[in-house]
Amino acid sequence: MVFWERYVSDEAMGTFAPIVVYWLYAGIYQLLPPMDKYRLHTRKEEEEKNSVPLASVVKGVLLQQVVQATVAQLLFLVSNTAFLGTMLRITGNWHLAVVVQMESSMGTVSVVALADEPFCMLMGRSVLLRIDISDSIPFCEAHARIVGLLHNLPIAMLFYSFSPPAPHPSLKDTGRAETAKSYCTFSLVPLHIEVEPRDFIYLLVHEKSDRWQLTSTADASGTTTQPSILVQLVQIIVAMFVMDTWQYFVHRYMHQNKFLYRHVHSQHHRLVVPYAIGALYNHPLEGLLLDTFGGALSFLVSGMTARTAVIFFCFAVIKTVDDHCGLWLPGNIFHIFFQNNSAYHDIHHQLQGTKYNYSQPFFPIWDKLLGTHMPYVLLKRPEGGFEARLKKTSCILLICLV
Repeated sequence: MVFWERYVSDEAMGTFAPIVVYWLYAGIYQLLPPMDKYRLHTRKEEEEKNSVPLASVVKGVLLQQVVQATVAQLLFLVSNTAFLGTMLRITGNWHLAVVVQMESSMGTVSVVALADEPFCMLMGRSVLLRIDISDSIPFCEAHARIVGLLHNLPIAMLFYSFSPPAPHPSLKDTGRAETAKSYCTFSLVPLHIEVEPRDFIYLLVHEKSDRWQLTSTADASGTTTQPSILVQLVQIIVAMFVMDTWQYFVHRYMHQNKFLYRHVHSQHHRLVVPYAIGALYNHPLEGLLLDTFGGALSFLVSGMTARTAVIFFCFAVIKTVDDHCGLWLPGNIFHIFFQNNSAYHDIHHQLQGTKYNYSQPFFPIWDKLLGTHMPYVLLKRPEGGFEARLKKTSCILLICLV
């Protein structure tokens, strides 16, 4: 169980928590005192070399986060729709039917009319079903009345209409909210709908959010469960590798393609001296291709649930912000456990290092494999702080001095 379970869905948390975490973590760095003895660049360098004001950086980051939130919602929508459609196909035609009571020459009779295959999928967790009354009960001579909905699904809400939903469903919200008491056995939800024998009935069924969701599964008692901790850890590691791979090759190509660098990626490099709030300051197209698509691919390939995605994306955001913080703080766990850290990425932002250290945000694997890894040394400045210097440059300086 997580603290937000009773308040918001995992999908909502997966969408908005990384944004909140970004501003909280970056804001902490922004509110710190000058910290001159831990800076990788002096404050004077930051003022002179950075060609974009803080207000523009904030606007650029907010724009990218709006795009990310939109794509995240679409991603969860598509994922949940595919999941629901699979569940309905597995369950078969017997998953939903209506009990119709009618008058005929035989007297008052009740029959069961089966729903067709899903007519169309809507809103992620909903499905539209069509029932042909004339086909199901051809001997009906007068009007009929639907007296119940028979199902073995965790139905939360029912709407119905008597006209085809084209091009977009326009359903009358005259149904009754009903909660299914049973998950595995058939339940009967009482209804009172007057229909004509030749009607097509369109039923919009919305499943319970705590039952059918990618974030968890529910047992017969209604207790939600997640994959084991080990499985979630493996999924997170896979997602880290996928994100690193995607971002390395897209990032490197944006440097190698002169058009893309000049018109797209150069916006990020206007911050020659990186700082925390500017971690996601990118051209909108770069934000979409590099970060948003990379995150979506990581989520899909790893197979993680939306709840696990909350943890992964919040961690990825924290790591990205820290890599751009411009500080070398003692005891920073990211410096201890990751070679790809604030000094490593600072080399990439330097003029002589732009063709190296493309890897982000986790591991420098691809840099090392493909020859773009540039080692560095940290030198203490006499006036305080550090300087991350390319080892190649350091060696040349030493040779010249000799």
